Amino acid sequence: MIKMIALDLDNTLLNSDKKISSLNTKVLKKVTSSGAQSGLMHRTPVECSFRLC
Repeated sequence: MIKMIALDLDNTLLNSDKKISSLNTKVLKKVTSSGAQSGLMHRTPVECSFRLC
């Protein structure tokens, strides 16, 4: 069972257009609906990041 998934933003979660692909959206929904937590890993300071809804 997956308990947590950690994602990097650039070129992992986000594509070259800085958008979340439909495949990534589908996978994230499936993982989180199974009870797993999700978190963002990014080298940019948090105040420079943006909120994903």
